[in-house]
Amino acid sequence: HERGEDRMVGRRMPDIECDGKRLYERLREGKFVLVTAAPVTLDRPHVVHTVDKHPELPDAMLVRPDGYVAWASERMPSSSELSAVIDRWSPVA
Repeated sequence: HERGEDRMVGRRMPDIECDGKRLYERLREGKFVLVTAAPVTLDRPHVVHTVDKHPELPDAMLVRPDGYVAWASERMPSSSELSAVIDRWSPVA
């Protein structure tokens, strides 16, 4: 792990419930899935966004299409921070 990376980075994401659906159902679209503990404004149609609070998990996680965590944050990031993370991990082709 890089310095400062969350403990979840590089791990397989558990199949948690997100907005009434299972995370692995959302991954079937073949897109990155952003899971946040609170709603955020996100204009990224190539990323699936879902909101659900899981106290045992970080407040924000970007899950790769293969089910592994690319990025995570213990605190809720701002919309601009999230945009930078998404642009880094899942740039629009």
